[in-house]
Amino acid sequence: EQAEAVALLAEAAEKDINQENRLAAIQELEQLGPAASTAAPILERLTQDPRASIRDAAQAALKKVKG
Repeated sequence: EQAEAVALLAEAAEKDINQENRLAAIQELEQLGPAASTAAPILERLTQDPRASIRDAAQAALKKVKG
């Protein structure tokens, strides 16, 4: 169940049309910490996003996810 939630959040973080939804998904992944480790590759990609807010949120989330 948690793995499914992580997968859905990761997909929203990467593909949602709404930037606020993307940020919210990234922040949720950050809150999950190491439990969201399967989302690390997507968070890594998001650190190259054209939007600074997405890049910054992804970097913060990666720190928590990777422990």
